[in-house]
Amino acid sequence: MTCHSQPYTAITPSVHGLICYGPPSKLMVYNPSTRRSIALPNVDAHRLRMYHYLGYDPIDGDYKMLCMSRGMHVRRGRGLAHKIQVLTLGNGSSWRMIEDCPPPHSPESPHICIDGVLYYGGYLDTSARLLRKDHVVMSFDVRSEKFDMIKVPTERATRFTRMTRYNGKLALMFTGYGGFGCGYSGYIELWVLEDAARHEWSNKNFVLPRLASRDTLFQVFCAIDGSGEFVLAPDTLRPPTFYVMYYEFMILTTIA
Repeated sequence: MTCHSQPYTAITPSVHGLICYGPPSKLMVYNPSTRRSIALPNVDAHRLRMYHYLGYDPIDGDYKMLCMSRGMHVRRGRGLAHKIQVLTLGNGSSWRMIEDCPPPHSPESPHICIDGVLYYGGYLDTSARLLRKDHVVMSFDVRSEKFDMIKVPTERATRFTRMTRYNGKLALMFTGYGGFGCGYSGYIELWVLEDAARHEWSNKNFVLPRLASRDTLFQVFCAIDGSGEFVLAPDTLRPPTFYVMYYEFMILTTIA
């Protein structure tokens, strides 16, 4: 596959086998298994920060791309989402403005689509000095095209860096290294969404063993839903060998 190399690109995780990659002017959706791709209609970025999220509706079988701009804040913090558009892939569809207006928020990149619901990170307060205090999860129903907001626990869940799927549910993931004494190199902290309407989460922590190789720093990318394993891989490609590791986890603590 030919991928455009640009300093400003959108990268989406795999959604039902498809991925999206590229700058706003050359956004492409790829099917890695068939090596086929389609080019999406251009979005007028106006030099603003753009966010693209790929979602899938399992009922109608539709893929939709959600796009929004993030304006500049008067206090040089994060701007609010605006010009929110959606595109249904296929049949020569074009971008159209979304009818449902979400709560005012500043969008972020970590996102995932689970059972027809697209989740992505956001901030309610856009001032630079309060970014860690108003972290939320925004949800977008791919079929109905309705937004909702899910509050994040005030504990360490505000530090999540990735989203993954855990036992069929959304999970916010944060990884750290050290702090567990001899024999352990780090930990994985998950906050699992139990009830979106009630903003209820459960907390699970897992320990990571020391790895034999000291030349490569492995990053935790996701959990394999239902298998009891995490996927670890280097954050950069280095010759001659690229390793992907699967770690069957051991629960350290579980807090309701």
